Amino acid sequence: MDKHENSPAINSKSAGLSKSAANEQSAAVLTFLHSFSLSDVPDKVVTHSRYLMLDLQGVAAAGRQTKTANIICDYAAGFMGAGRKQPAMPILFDGRGVSTAGAALLKQACLAPASEGLESDWQQLLFAL
Repeated sequence: MDKHENSPAINSKSAGLSKSAANEQSAAVLTFLHSFSLSDVPDKVVTHSRYLMLDLQGVAAAGRQTKTANIICDYAAGFMGAGRKQPAMPILFDGRGVSTAGAALLKQACLAPASEGLESDWQQLLFAL
């Protein structure tokens, strides 16, 4: 039995797919990723992607300066550290390491409120591909 069989994020049944259809979709994504070349992407999309990355870094820098971000960073560093066999994710603009769950918490707490419109920009970019 697969240890991830009941995981909603991985379970093909929760997506309404048969196991073979899920495998086909996974294979299609892997094929795309392995054959992807930045030279295939229009220059306009690459330029806009760079703008979005710069915007994301600005949002992260601003969001990290808030009192709430400091509290959550201290919490994540103190209680959500990486284990011995787990790689530590560095806290942005801080350097302390946290687990992947701690990094996800920090992303949600520090970036989400400041990046409300950013998600729609990323969606527009993906549709441009």
